[in-house]
Amino acid sequence: MQYQDMIVEAFSPTVERTPDKRRLARFQVRVRQSPAGSMPLDQAQMIEYDDKAVTAQMTQLETRSLTREGLVVFGRLLGQLVLPSDPQSGHGVRELFAQSIVMLGPDRGLRLKLQLPGALALLPWEYLYIDQAGGGGGMDGFLALDRRVAIVRHEDLPAPPRTPLAPAQTKMIIALASAAGFPALDLAKERADLTRALQEMPGVTPIFLDDATLDDLQPAITGATVFHFAGHGVFRQQMGEQPGSYTGVGQLAFDDQHVDAPELGILLRGAGVQLAVLGGCETGRRDGVSVWSGTASALLKAQIPAVVANQFKVLDMCALAFSKQFYQALLVGGLSIEQAVSAGRIAAYLADREGRDWGAAVLYMRAADGRLFGGIAEEELRRKAVQEAEELVMTVNITGGVGFIGGDKIIHGDEVHGDKLDARGSQGLINQSSGSVTQVYGDQHNINTGGGDHAEGAIDKRQGSFIQGDQINMPGNFSGAILNIKSTLAHVKQMLGATARVHPNEVAELQQLTNQLVNLLQKAPPQSGREAEILTKRVESLLEAATDVNPDAELVMFNAERLRRSTATLADELPDIQPLCDQIGKLACKMNGIA
Repeated sequence: MQYQDMIVEAFSPTVERTPDKRRLARFQVRVRQSPAGSMPLDQAQMIEYDDKAVTAQMTQLETRSLTREGLVVFGRLLGQLVLPSDPQSGHGVRELFAQSIVMLGPDRGLRLKLQLPGALALLPWEYLYIDQAGGGGGMDGFLALDRRVAIVRHEDLPAPPRTPLAPAQTKMIIALASAAGFPALDLAKERADLTRALQEMPGVTPIFLDDATLDDLQPAITGATVFHFAGHGVFRQQMGEQPGSYTGVGQLAFDDQHVDAPELGILLRGAGVQLAVLGGCETGRRDGVSVWSGTASALLKAQIPAVVANQFKVLDMCALAFSKQFYQALLVGGLSIEQAVSAGRIAAYLADREGRDWGAAVLYMRAADGRLFGGIAEEELRRKAVQEAEELVMTVNITGGVGFIGGDKIIHGDEVHGDKLDARGSQGLINQSSGSVTQVYGDQHNINTGGGDHAEGAIDKRQGSFIQGDQINMPGNFSGAILNIKSTLAHVKQMLGATARVHPNEVAELQQLTNQLVNLLQKAPPQSGREAEILTKRVESLLEAATDVNPDAELVMFNAERLRRSTATLADELPDIQPLCDQIGKLACKMNGIA
């Protein structure tokens, strides 16, 4: 996919205290460049917002306290701030954004470059939300989950000359460091997760530097095109001109010393590194300063074409899903970094649909074109990697850019091979590839339309006929949902039977509770099939965390709370569901010494 730039510039930020002790923030925003046109300085829109209230919402986001509905509300606010509408003139930032999307057509993307002053750069713009035509509230409003929109943190630097695509064989240096004076990092787990993500990835040679020092890095980096750092970041700061603002330089905490990002950038640039990935998600923020923001900016100034960093702590399962899809699409398939980040985000979203980790990654770019790697030499393997990434993206976004799974709405009004498809259902993902539309989640059966009209179950096709020979895998009725529930809970029982760390009495009690749960869920009304399946997935995630050989207490508590919240949608039909799941949650926590 080819992307065109839309540069949105925010400038002149101020913050003042009001008599009622609020912090009133102001800035101006305009479009410097877009397919639909630009806005001169005198047409910039003035924006005001309550800085204290926004900061409170950011804290909720970071601590996972926002519900999905709360995340949508916060995303709408971010959208109003940086993509404001001007209905009177019809020439506001949002209007130019909408017009640009239409002008591009279905096969091109929009690279939304955000040029932001320091204070505004701290906000999590990756959660920008715009309600879709026909109604909002679903996941379809998050721009970062739209494959046609790439959100990029943009520094106003000249684009370096286009460099040749990186060679087919990728050398990747992975530096792991847990420096003294910082919270301990589980780098053994990070190493294992990255090994899993990169295993059997053709053409990619990962080289791990444990307890990494600068002396270790200098000889190893020669010939590398990717630098991945897992460790802590530092921001050497001083007060800025505005209250609450800071200036300074980002550093990476290697095992033996803190290395200034500009100095590191020179080393990486000299080795030919095309991409720096900054992990170590414990260091997302410190004292109101985004650590990686300063580091990434410095690396861009040192002419590293692209930097990817995490702005929040990320669950292991989401980090693993993101890394695997991101690196496979980028290094094996040779897709652009915008497409690779999109595939990684959606993989993280599918790993935890109720969470916020899909928006944790931040893309910084200096390169004018995001295609940095040519992919591996073997054409068939390269093609398969590209197809997998594209199919993954299409599972939540059909060509046309209007459809995501969100609530009960799968897609609405998108075009599939020239026909109009209006799909509604209790669950499911829709995937378009090679001339077919496939249902890829839940109980499935194949139906060949034979060129005729068809409407059955959760899918209702209108306005035209399917192409002859197209196959549609449709979700079955509620009996299919029950089969999925039983399958999930059978896996839970198998998992409990295999664990050696948990006391046999606790295993027996959990197995008894899961038996009660499947019997109870079979009494759920058919329209609650999706909610029932989601709940069983929550049980599975909780018990996987609770019975892990090296359990993460925070993850166990998080999954127990998420299971508790999942019962709310079934409580009216199944009054016993909440106390039963509470027992499962409490027992899982007890097994891990959590009161």
